[in-house]
Amino acid sequence: MNRWTVDDLSQSILFPQRAAHFSLEQWQEWLFMLRHANLLASFYWQAEKHQCIESYPEQVQRHLFSARNYQQRQQQQVLYEVSEIKRILVASGIECVFLKGANYILRQCSTAKGRILSDIDILVKQGELLEAEKMFKLNNWQLKKVSDYDEQYYRKWAHEIPPLRHPLRGTVVDMHHNLYLPISGRAPKIELFWQHTEQLDDGSIVLNAPASLLHSIIHLFMNEDFTNAYRDMLDIHLLIADYQSTDFWQNLTELAKQTGFQDELSMALVLRARLFRGDVPRELTNEVQTFAAKPSNRLLLNVYQHAITPNHTLLTTWRSATARSVAYVRGHWLKMPIHVLCKHFSVKLWLAFLQHILGKQTDTQTSTAK
Repeated sequence: MNRWTVDDLSQSILFPQRAAHFSLEQWQEWLFMLRHANLLASFYWQAEKHQCIESYPEQVQRHLFSARNYQQRQQQQVLYEVSEIKRILVASGIECVFLKGANYILRQCSTAKGRILSDIDILVKQGELLEAEKMFKLNNWQLKKVSDYDEQYYRKWAHEIPPLRHPLRGTVVDMHHNLYLPISGRAPKIELFWQHTEQLDDGSIVLNAPASLLHSIIHLFMNEDFTNAYRDMLDIHLLIADYQSTDFWQNLTELAKQTGFQDELSMALVLRARLFRGDVPRELTNEVQTFAAKPSNRLLLNVYQHAITPNHTLLTTWRSATARSVAYVRGHWLKMPIHVLCKHFSVKLWLAFLQHILGKQTDTQTSTAK
């Protein structure tokens, strides 16, 4: 039986003074879990906020300081890459919007404290996508090598092109023209999100606070990959804590209705209440209660509550493992119509089989499409 629960994780992150009473064995397990969930630097900043780092064992402090230093260096690198991206695109007359982690760092909101990025996400208009790709290539960026099938997947069905990578700095940029796959039938009218952007003092364009939150919700609940789901749920909690107001909730509710993501918003608010004990806003209480009362939604909420649990041996139970599998299937089901989904899985299985038989260095080399 696991000694740790997701509630232990949430409460110890939000109230890090509790960790002062950990035994050394508990500290070892705690650091393992945080590192696995990409939350070690986030925990440092929570402990800094509550002024309790000095109450921790010295060897624990060294781990936390190291995580803080790594995260600060990465944020400096992100800011440099942002300036490079603007130089490449804005100088060519192409507008780009910085999304998710880069957005949070540029805003310097609470979500940015300790946030680790695997790539930089940007949004450009679909009509400018090819020109933007060309400009990146002219500045020595390269498309990540993918199979012919994955190339078609990105170009024909997805909401982004294959990742761009700088060969010297190793930075990866995901360039989007929408926030969800057009093939799914759920891609929002992206013009609505462009109407919810704002320019920061340094000239960078980001989604405004309500749109940033809704994008984070879409990314979490419309996806099949739950590797960083708990971190993404913490992002949602901290964004709400930073920006909630009457105007914020009104604008968010309106945008969710216009783009067809009311249910995902309700799901996020219910799970935030369960995982982080956050209040459901008065403006949305009736809508959220109506959503949660439906039997099918109750089942869905239970699945996602367990699926969000980090996939670490100290936390994983049969419920969370099963829930992640269900969420994985549902994520793919949402992404594309059944006939396209069947074709997609068939081709991916065939390519994986060929790769297993012939080895990686073949013309059939494949990568996992998003």
